Amino acid sequence: MTDTLKAHQFQPGNPGGPGRPKGARAKLGEAFLVAMLESFQKGGIAAIEKVRSEDPTAYVKTIASILPKEMTGENGEPLFSGIEVKFVKGDKK
Repeated sequence: MTDTLKAHQFQPGNPGGPGRPKGARAKLGEAFLVAMLESFQKGGIAAIEKVRSEDPTAYVKTIASILPKEMTGENGEPLFSGIEVKFVKGDKK
């Protein structure tokens, strides 16, 4: 690697050097969460209810996105076992 390329790389622990200041990402994340909490406190429940009634698909996708990908019971055993799902075509009236 040439000296020119090395000089332009981010150097960890380089105070005053190129790159993002130490802790900047954490501060941004914290500020974002504070702003989201304030926004939710002002109208979050009403927004959730609006999405639920106007766009149920987005509502369910949002719920699914915040649930754990895998759930286990005690001692890591499967939470659900022996469950069978059958799709039955209903009569059209």
